[in-house]
Amino acid sequence: MNTKSAAERNEALQSQVRKIPMLPTIPVIAQNVLILTDNNTTSLSSLVSLVEKDPAITLRIISVANSAFFGFGESAKSLMEAISRIGFDHVKYLALGVSLMTLFSDGKKNAALSYEKIFNHSIAVGLTTKFLLKRLLLKHEENKKIGSDVLFMNGLLHDIGYLALNRFFPEEFNQVIAYVQEGSPVLSAEEMVFDFNHCDMGSWLADQWNLPESIVLTTKHHHYPSSLQSSASYAAIVHLADYLVDSCGRDIMQSETGYQFDPACYNIFNLNKDDMTGFIDLMEQEDIIHDL
Repeated sequence: MNTKSAAERNEALQSQVRKIPMLPTIPVIAQNVLILTDNNTTSLSSLVSLVEKDPAITLRIISVANSAFFGFGESAKSLMEAISRIGFDHVKYLALGVSLMTLFSDGKKNAALSYEKIFNHSIAVGLTTKFLLKRLLLKHEENKKIGSDVLFMNGLLHDIGYLALNRFFPEEFNQVIAYVQEGSPVLSAEEMVFDFNHCDMGSWLADQWNLPESIVLTTKHHHYPSSLQSSASYAAIVHLADYLVDSCGRDIMQSETGYQFDPACYNIFNLNKDDMTGFIDLMEQEDIIHDL
């Protein structure tokens, strides 16, 4: 759990972000995608026209559509084909998530971690929320209020704080990694170095960008969702997905202690350890995140 109070961490965060020369602003394409997500009459062609203006995002979407998760034998070769596989609503949120995450890909060679490693982990968590939601619905009726497309975006952006720390403070983040590899839990290691953690940074960014409240809360609480009042929260499902992805060998850091699982999730979703082991086995059998 956090070793410092929320007020202490916020004060340290505000002090640190003032050192950033220019904080990335939300990209124009992300702003336009947000507008599209609020418009129920948005057409497929208008979304394709918007996303195709950014080749990097287009390639990312096609790559995700070609992952084993969607189970197609032949590769999608166009954005239109990719959208038909992923689904219109999910592509809107994937485009938004990718456009925000690519803000932190600046090619710096002194970055503590590979941008691609964090990015691929985030995509894997987003897809795993979809994998989980189908199965958790069978166990917990309250989860019907969880929107699959919004949940997907929460999974994509849950570690945006990692990307920010990795880009702007690589030397300090290298020290965090060293502490983690020596056995310190991730949040404790971050607070030893920064006096705040990547959850604080991520939720601050989401708030600065005026992203949906669920994303602000998920980035803040995805390591300890039991700190939220809502039992069937987006943060709780993202926490499960994060744990499963790490358990399948797609962790961001090589932690000696492993992912710190919030045991309250067993009660939240009426699960037990055998269920979690079964999820991991099924994910590995279906190879759903292997090629990310």
